[in-house]
Amino acid sequence: MAHIQQVNWQILLDENEWDSDEEVILPDPPMTPESALRPTGRLYWGSGLLLCLLAAIVGLRLWMQAQTGLAAVEKGLTHSLTTERRAAVEQDELLSAALLDPEADFSWRVRMLEVQQQARERMLEVEIVDFVLAGDRAMAQVRLTDRSSGAAYRESRFYRETGQGWLRSQPTAEVWGESRTLESEYFVFTYGRLDGPAVMEAAALLDRAFVHMHTTLGQVLPVATGPEGKVAVHLAMQGVSYNPWYSSGKPLAVNSPRLMRLPQGVTEGQALAESVAVSLRRAAVNRRIAPLHRFYQPTPEFLSGLRLWLAWEEALVHADYRREIVLWLYANGPDGPQIAPTSYGELCELVCAWEMVAPVVPMTFYCSADRFPPSFALRPPTVLHQLLLGINRELLAYEASPDPLTGGLYASRLGQPIAIATLLEYTAHTYGQAGVVALLQAAQEGETWHSAPPQIFGVPAADFEAGWWAWLAAEYGVDMSEFVAGERLDTFGL
Repeated sequence: MAHIQQVNWQILLDENEWDSDEEVILPDPPMTPESALRPTGRLYWGSGLLLCLLAAIVGLRLWMQAQTGLAAVEKGLTHSLTTERRAAVEQDELLSAALLDPEADFSWRVRMLEVQQQARERMLEVEIVDFVLAGDRAMAQVRLTDRSSGAAYRESRFYRETGQGWLRSQPTAEVWGESRTLESEYFVFTYGRLDGPAVMEAAALLDRAFVHMHTTLGQVLPVATGPEGKVAVHLAMQGVSYNPWYSSGKPLAVNSPRLMRLPQGVTEGQALAESVAVSLRRAAVNRRIAPLHRFYQPTPEFLSGLRLWLAWEEALVHADYRREIVLWLYANGPDGPQIAPTSYGELCELVCAWEMVAPVVPMTFYCSADRFPPSFALRPPTVLHQLLLGINRELLAYEASPDPLTGGLYASRLGQPIAIATLLEYTAHTYGQAGVVALLQAAQEGETWHSAPPQIFGVPAADFEAGWWAWLAAEYGVDMSEFVAGERLDTFGL
């Protein structure tokens, strides 16, 4: 602040006399710009500091209120999860029904009751990991742990807040946020904001797989000049629009990965990419080796094996289980597999997530069972005569006599897709991509595994078969000496 200045002064009365000791107050000196601004600036600083302090206090109070509200939501959702599991364990259908949103579609409620009463659900420990709120709706991210195997899964469950608490409800698009579009080299995706990270990952995987799929099958890769020439993929957010059959020029609808129960090690992007690839792979195979003549056609077993091999080659999720599935079929020798694969539960969940009409892995997926069915019979094919490539309906009736060791043809055929996939692996490794394309042509013309190798590769069928055995031993460690000659039956006599 400004200070008042005081001085003592004297008035000369005459030349010999002075009068003194009167005090005179002088006016303040003029203020400089710097001194004028100094008090105002300090006032501003003080006021700003006070406002910041008040804002911090208000913000902290609002944050604490929000946290209290979120904690209440989490507590309510956890209570719902706990009660759902108790209803499943006790097989209390009335309690299970009471925990479902009465405003949800009747068909959805019936399906959920069936799922909750499955034996497998009683083996799962459930805990909430995170949740997203949208009005009176919530999407809870849940971790599930199988007590018997220790395998961990994750899924999203949807709830609506009611007077009775949080009730399990149908998925609603509002939880996903606004609709977005992503265009990659060969695809155009339409999806909700929540699926953005998964779509980004899947787009890169699918572009690569799309190129490999066409190259492997000897097809011309389509060149799109604009979005209308690319594969349109729509992510369904309500679980009702899934369409596993893809036709060129039409949109392909697949479920959002948020609607899938996935193994902990599989990302949402990987699951989404495989969902799209399953449909594209089926369509590409059907186009590539459509029957050339009404009497000649490839067999369903060969088509399934070809799709399985393509899945391995595309390095998507299926490829992670390749070695385990092959060893599961062959490692137990002529008796074949007696128990389920280690990752049987994971395969069940993935196949259910992809909703494949005909799984290329030849197992009956009792996903709701506590264990692998003991009645399951499967003999590993070991010779070319046990495999089907193409058929000539003029010369051969498709129905063949039962296998005397398995008691039925169906059980013998179950292992064929895996065996054929390994045969295609061996062919590509030994004779290159052109060799595989030539085998596809042979399948179209009704050739057999015995007649095709001499015509295509110039080697006897026995040498081709021996090379396949050597490949199984080198690549998978399968000891073919365990399959004695008496076990290698000419099952189909082709």
